[in-house]
Amino acid sequence: MKFIPELEGLRGLAVALVVILHTTPWLPNAGLVGVELFFALSGYLTARIALEQELSWTDFMARRLRRIWPLLLVVCLVCFAAFSTFERPYWEAVGAAVFLEGPRFATGAITYISHTWTLTVEILCYAIIGLLALGRDRLQFAIGALVCAVFSVVLWSMLDTSGMHKAAYGLPISRASTIFLGAILACLPPLKRSVAQWAAPAALMILGFIAIGTTAIPVAVVGLLAMVAVAGLVAAPMALMRAPGLTALGRISFGVYLWHFPIAMILVDAPAVASFTITSLVSILLARLTYQTIEMPFRSPRSDRAGLRRSAEFNVG
Repeated sequence: MKFIPELEGLRGLAVALVVILHTTPWLPNAGLVGVELFFALSGYLTARIALEQELSWTDFMARRLRRIWPLLLVVCLVCFAAFSTFERPYWEAVGAAVFLEGPRFATGAITYISHTWTLTVEILCYAIIGLLALGRDRLQFAIGALVCAVFSVVLWSMLDTSGMHKAAYGLPISRASTIFLGAILACLPPLKRSVAQWAAPAALMILGFIAIGTTAIPVAVVGLLAMVAVAGLVAAPMALMRAPGLTALGRISFGVYLWHFPIAMILVDAPAVASFTITSLVSILLARLTYQTIEMPFRSPRSDRAGLRRSAEFNVG
């Protein structure tokens, strides 16, 4: 698949927003925007892989797990060694390692590994996307993904209006809508360049206002805007999202995401500037190290690695 540097930059922007949320009070909705950008991009790229490559469901899921599991297991092992006590028992790390943090996070419990709730959402959606793509029929796939997205939005709305806000935010099924919206995007023709040139900047600008605001915005609205941003960046270049710093951060964003939260937990009582600076620097250093030593060696068979290094579209997670 064609390498699109803007998507790498979008991933960098998304992880930066998540780190800001977890280390400072500066952008109240930054985490929501960052996660939905991740989800829309993940759904789009994963659906393209599922639809364009002749893979069985088991082969498809094996690739997804090979992309996620090695580094996740390392982070969980480090967190277990660093944090596990009678107050923070080992099963927290064990549960996260097998994608069970989502239901726990939905109860409102916060631990050193709580951020892996997003992987619970992703692995569930990957399994469904892989099944929907088996027929290689894009119309059927799009209809199936739309049904899943609508079901997720309805469930989120029911939980949220019932006062179960934490469950609405954290349950894998109620947070899956944006991934399926991104998957639908993979079935649609690209936007016209003239439309894409304003659609992505406009969507990103609105998402920026949402990130700095304090108003609660429905997940589906943020997800739709994230979908528009991805659609625009796929169809037309955007210089800002091709910035070397953003694309470099996007390349190691999975590692930054996994490493940053345990570090932020250690610095929870530190001043915001110190927490953000230290968490960012340490997580980037760890992510760069583990990208070369853990992520790349396990991501694909040796014969595929050179191609994967040239294509960020396989960098899903």
